[in-house]
Amino acid sequence: MKGISGLSCVTRTEHNQICHFLLGIVYDIQLPSGYHNGQLIQAVRNLLDFVYLVRYPIHTTHTLDWLEDALTKFYSNATIFMLEG
Repeated sequence: MKGISGLSCVTRTEHNQICHFLLGIVYDIQLPSGYHNGQLIQAVRNLLDFVYLVRYPIHTTHTLDWLEDALTKFYSNATIFMLEG
């Protein structure tokens, strides 16, 4: 009932559930001052890509490149989290 901020320890199952719902939640979110949520959706998607890639048990130069790309894309869209209403 408190949302995810009330969790002090998150199990793998809870983490997976949060990730599954997160993109769906931000898809319909209304941003202040008429901002479009496309950048928000992209930032969350890039973050989720990074989270899922990090879970790989073994990394290669290709998967490390994918990780770097996901993180770079996230940071290019992260300014959406600093909007002023």
